[in-house]
Amino acid sequence: MASKELIRKVAEANDIVSVIGSYVQLTRAGSEFRALSPFTTERTPSFYVMPSKQAFYCFSSQQGGDIFRFLQLYENLTFPEALKKLADRAGIRLDEEAITPEMAAKDRHRRHVRALQGAARDWFHQLLLRSPEADPARQYLKGRGINIEVAKRWKLGYAPANRRSFFQWARQNKFSDQVLIDGGLAQPKKDGTGIYPHFSHRLMFPINNDYGETVAFSGRVLSPEQTGGKYVNSPETLIFEKSKMFFGLDRSKQPILKAGRAILCEGQLDLISAFEAGVTNIVAPLGTAFTDGQARLLARQTNEVLICFDADRAGQSATAKAFAKLAPAGISVRVVPMPTGEDPDSLIRKGGADAFRQVVEQAEDYFDFLIRIRGGASPNATIAQRVELASDLARQAALVPDPILRGALLQNLSTRLGVPVDQLAAAVQKETQVARTRQAAKSQAKKTVEAPGSHVMKTFCRLLISSSSARQWVHENADLALLNDIADAGLARLLWSADLDPSVASSISAFLAELPEEQQNAIGRLLVEPGPASEENLGPEGEANLAMACWVSLRRKSLENRIAECEGRLARVSADSTEIFDLMNLSVTLEKQLRELPTISGLPNE
Repeated sequence: MASKELIRKVAEANDIVSVIGSYVQLTRAGSEFRALSPFTTERTPSFYVMPSKQAFYCFSSQQGGDIFRFLQLYENLTFPEALKKLADRAGIRLDEEAITPEMAAKDRHRRHVRALQGAARDWFHQLLLRSPEADPARQYLKGRGINIEVAKRWKLGYAPANRRSFFQWARQNKFSDQVLIDGGLAQPKKDGTGIYPHFSHRLMFPINNDYGETVAFSGRVLSPEQTGGKYVNSPETLIFEKSKMFFGLDRSKQPILKAGRAILCEGQLDLISAFEAGVTNIVAPLGTAFTDGQARLLARQTNEVLICFDADRAGQSATAKAFAKLAPAGISVRVVPMPTGEDPDSLIRKGGADAFRQVVEQAEDYFDFLIRIRGGASPNATIAQRVELASDLARQAALVPDPILRGALLQNLSTRLGVPVDQLAAAVQKETQVARTRQAAKSQAKKTVEAPGSHVMKTFCRLLISSSSARQWVHENADLALLNDIADAGLARLLWSADLDPSVASSISAFLAELPEEQQNAIGRLLVEPGPASEENLGPEGEANLAMACWVSLRRKSLENRIAECEGRLARVSADSTEIFDLMNLSVTLEKQLRELPTISGLPNE
């Protein structure tokens, strides 16, 4: 079976609404489905799924395509991995030879990188349990109250200081230097003479994806003279994006769903101590600034997060930054009032699980927390201090997407701070407008050059991919060379030459599978974005007529461009040049062709 035929078979066996609906909460809206974007943080749904075309498009992230493309984006899969996952879902047997050699090679390399993480985790773990060299790691864990059984449950490990032993293990397990580099466990030397381990003499925490597969590591220093940060994570790889992951989420996902809220702590040991003490609805970022991707990931599990960072100034700053990502994702934020100098791990070791649970239950609303730590409600606060705080709180309140909740919040802030609510609302409106302008600028910057610009070209491209009768008319009556004179015709040329049947969604999937992501995004938008009402329910003959109208309009544009080019060249050549006569004759011919173009009713407007 040919690769393209297999893709069509798998696509036909998997309904896009059913598959995407298992990841995203879809809501029917007429003939389509909508949802909040799973790829960006947004307040109103911009993610569209069209069952009739088996396609999706996310207007906020400007990404789109078919069912395979969705899995690639959502789960960070290669195309072969997405194909296999959907084939398994449909009970279709995948023959290895059905995949192109290039795709198979990329898939094998990715599988080697995945295998490396699991093998390294087990090796690091065995070193921690048995190697004399790992004694500092064992002593450190003992001092933090982590016994051998806990270390086994979390597969904690030790990365040796001896580089030779690491490379000996890698060679014995047949991991090439390139796989070690691409897997984030080794780095090339600056002088180009070889590679060296990314982790050396560190306590190793495996980082797992949502499904419990180890995809990376976080390593903690074991001696004060070591170089590098206190914690060092794997670099981003084919299978690891730290901005979209948490430590421990594979274990805490179900407890978070059950509890209806997630506790966000700072470090791996905080999480392990809390989890082992029975507080299991807890996650930890990977030592980096909290990201939009992490907020979206949590929003899939819960609508309430309790931030449990240190009570010092750095912890307060990190709390504010996390709120700025969580609030736009529609997550309610509360702050756990940790005692000064304590973290979950130390609090549990001193007072047990009940001591930690007690402070968690005392969590206060984020804005109440800000007012408390900044003294805004104090009788001693000056008017200037209250106004300054009110302005800052209004800026942060603008991040809350629910207008009813935001209104109640502003009313509460007005009462607490003694600032008129209309002033707070005005400040929120200003911040909201600034954010919209900034987002619009970012969206404009991300627009792909492949996307058609004019309405005529969009209509023409939409017909080429969605109408069999229009494609037939174009192939029988139009000349592809004409598009060379039109600036935004790249996508039209691609669709013109495509081997696809618009009446069969799986045929479009097979075509999309061979394209780079920029072109998939542009075509995904064409499939999902509705055209004018005048283009609806035309029928085969009407679609062919519309294609003809588009073609006449495009031919007019092409002739006008060529005439303008001739006039520009005529203005530059000397009067005695022999080229002037050729240009004049060409200009006359083009003008004549322009005048002879038919006038067609229903011609699309530019």
